[in-house]
Amino acid sequence: MLAAVDGSILPYSPPGSNVTFLAGDCVMAADEKFTLKMTTVTGKDTVSATANGVVLALNSGSVTFSFVPSSVQATALLTGNGFVLTYNALNLTFERVN
Repeated sequence: MLAAVDGSILPYSPPGSNVTFLAGDCVMAADEKFTLKMTTVTGKDTVSATANGVVLALNSGSVTFSFVPSSVQATALLTGNGFVLTYNALNLTFERVN
């Protein structure tokens, strides 16, 4: 589950932004595919967005998320209980849920 954005707990609005992050999750399958879901509020509109892709090979404690069908890639630093995904200049901290 999404636990923090840029080190701040949810809900969180980045400085200079009209977006508020409410929730999110990232599910990874055994076949190295992922589904990333985010819920945000912009003004009065609540938006739920879903992105899919594949996780590329492990490299020194990090992995690369490759979003499909675009060619966008983002690096995730693995932590003891999840990972921090840097995407669109934001650090999205996901924690494992058992």
